[in-house]
Amino acid sequence: MATTTITALTSAGTLDGTEVAPVDKAGATRKTTLQEIADLADPATIGAALTSHTHGAANIVSGTLATARLGSGTANNTTFLRGDQTWAVPASGSGDSYLRRIALGN
Repeated sequence: MATTTITALTSAGTLDGTEVAPVDKAGATRKTTLQEIADLADPATIGAALTSHTHGAANIVSGTLATARLGSGTANNTTFLRGDQTWAVPASGSGDSYLRRIALGN
């Protein structure tokens, strides 16, 4: 194989994985297919997670979820997460006055 820079090569166009490519294995040139090379880089083959993947909520057993992922709206020290998965400001004084009455024994 002649020495040519990659930028000087003609584009291969659309590939289907059956194309044969030379590889160096222990100093000897061997042939393989592009699909065999791609299989080596497959996250499932090397035991890695995909860059983007999803899990059902029941499968999350540890770690911390960002509040933005729990519901819609703004999560901060003035809101609570409602049962419909939205962040909402509590009704004025309802919880606070109830807690005051308990604290004061009223």
